[in-house]
Amino acid sequence: MKYDGDRLRIEALKDREIIILDFVELPNRLQGRTNTSYLLVAAQLTDTKNKIVTFNTSSKSIKEMLGEIRGSLPVRATVREIKTNGPWPQWTLE
Repeated sequence: MKYDGDRLRIEALKDREIIILDFVELPNRLQGRTNTSYLLVAAQLTDTKNKIVTFNTSSKSIKEMLGEIRGSLPVRATVREIKTNGPWPQWTLE
């Protein structure tokens, strides 16, 4: 799968339904974040004539969910924000 399409931040997908087409786990190369990884995800937006987009996420919840269903792609999901006490939002798929 080529990871083409408009590049979006996951915040732009909040409460939107998407179809996850493929993903790849990549090592995080940001300073101070060694031994971590993130996902590069290719998805279709269901509310804009199936426009293809890509986004990154390091959400533990999303990484676990997608890891479990890798063989079942494509899959339809809604991106949801999980309220936390920390400075950064957490994300999940429903």
